[in-house]
Amino acid sequence: SLEQSLSTFSGHIRRVRLILAGTSAESLVLLDELGSGTDPSEGAALATQILVHFAIQDNAQLTIATSHYAEVKAMALENDAFASCAVEFDVQALKPTYRLLWGQVGASNALDIASGLGLPPSVIQAARQVMDTELTSA
Repeated sequence: SLEQSLSTFSGHIRRVRLILAGTSAESLVLLDELGSGTDPSEGAALATQILVHFAIQDNAQLTIATSHYAEVKAMALENDAFASCAVEFDVQALKPTYRLLWGQVGASNALDIASGLGLPPSVIQAARQVMDTELTSA
């Protein structure tokens, strides 16, 4: 919000703070892209611990969160209080099918989407090369 001098992250965290303050054992909590808008490692750390707070400390009835962070996606593998679910994506049509795939984690498909939305092929190809380099050096 330019009016309130808030970054995307600050606005997001203010809302999360209000949700945390108002949550009870009867609550359904919906969080979209939890921890986004800041340094990815800090955002992922915050996202995982906010979810732990809802699940374990606050005992929210149900919390549903979307995330692209691997650390958040891995939580279901590490703790029975969490489950993973992906939304199926049609790469050809570049649209979600809205079919839920329980027990799976989704891919972002960012490069395919960016290509489909008209980013220059040279940019997409260079991005794929960066990703390939990162995968081989990890």
